[in-house]
Amino acid sequence: MSVSRDYTPHTYSGDGAQTAFPVRWVFHDPAWVRAQRIVDGVATDLANGTDYTLQQGVDVGGTLTLTAPLAAGAKLLIWRDVPFEQLDRYTNTGLFDVRVVERGMDRLTVMAQQLREAVGRCVQVRMDSTTRPDQIMDDINSALAVAQASVGAAAGSATAAGVAKDGAEVARAGAEAAKAGGGGSTGQGGKPHPAHPCRRGRRQGRGCIGGRRVRAGRREALSCRNSPAVSAVDGPHGMDEGHDHERQGVARGFRGCGERWHHGFLFNF
Repeated sequence: MSVSRDYTPHTYSGDGAQTAFPVRWVFHDPAWVRAQRIVDGVATDLANGTDYTLQQGVDVGGTLTLTAPLAAGAKLLIWRDVPFEQLDRYTNTGLFDVRVVERGMDRLTVMAQQLREAVGRCVQVRMDSTTRPDQIMDDINSALAVAQASVGAAAGSATAAGVAKDGAEVARAGAEAAKAGGGGSTGQGGKPHPAHPCRRGRRQGRGCIGGRRVRAGRREALSCRNSPAVSAVDGPHGMDEGHDHERQGVARGFRGCGERWHHGFLFNF
């Protein structure tokens, strides 16, 4: 029989029902045919007579029938594995059977196809190269390991960056809340108010009348009416200086200030 020049292993996908799978290339002996079942990347060798049966065709190929359907998602790999041996004998005075000669030539052709298919899956180098293919594979595997490590490191960096970003957002929100709640004193109309004249007056020997500074030489002593003591976080007249308008103003003889600080805001009366 003639032998086609092309040979490619068969790969079939299971659907949970199919059991018979065609074999489309020449094989003279069922022992030449090998099969594997592949599930989730794990290959399992199948045995002829136990896991499948093989029927040769009239001219070329045949049919491989599994004893159980191939599960959905699984794969069936069928390939040819011809032993590299020559068992035919020819004698000087013996019969010259053309069929025997043809089978021997077919066998040689099948061996060549098998080698060609295997070589086609190998890493090849130029004929004048001094690098062996196995060295190239070692380099490829090393580069793959480095790439995988880089991917893992990049994923870790991305996670850390996300955590840092979340922390920055929390810190920014906290800073804005602190600014809105106690970030400084404001006067009428919500405008920033300068340091209270009474506070500066104490340091510079001055007092205030109606929010205006006056020299200490003028004897109009001042006080702040209806101004309760406030803490350090409520306004510039905090407990850090012990400034209580109502109490200290009277003690110092101040009167007529007409200003009141409450929770960081200045009100003029």
